[in-house]
Amino acid sequence: MLLVARATEMARRLVAAACVLLLRCSASLRVALCVTGQLRTFDREAVRESQANRLVGDLRRQASSLDSFLVVSEALTDETRGWLQTLYAPVSIDVAKISNHYFQYSMHATCGKRMRERERATGEAYAWAIKSRFDLFFYGPMPALASLSATAVHSRMRRWPYGNETFDVDALSGEI
Repeated sequence: MLLVARATEMARRLVAAACVLLLRCSASLRVALCVTGQLRTFDREAVRESQANRLVGDLRRQASSLDSFLVVSEALTDETRGWLQTLYAPVSIDVAKISNHYFQYSMHATCGKRMRERERATGEAYAWAIKSRFDLFFYGPMPALASLSATAVHSRMRRWPYGNETFDVDALSGEI
């Protein structure tokens, strides 16, 4: 009985120490969330809830601060703007004009520009930049950022035939 009590106490202390370390490690974990594209299915409550719980919620639990940068490809109704502001609490919302099939690249560029402006304004760099889309439904939790390599591009696609992928940044740098 005494041995069980000591083991339980030791386990409790280990969990407490791990929590303290986790808090210290995440104390300066600044994350930028870049969401671009057409709203398409964003008007569906299930899509918004999955993004609120599985994307934004998971990132807010892991990060010391989460800044959202939104670039949409269509004019916003007041209702949609309200959903975006409530869900993402964005730093910026830009509306991009679609002029050709390369518009997605210009949306990414706008998002990157806003992120760099914010870094300069705060004097702090982001530890992670997450790219997402408005029309995605998230089926599961985001992976722990601490478990991912910072020198790779990570992709998780449910419908992609190869499943979860990690791309080496150095190998891709000549292709991007």
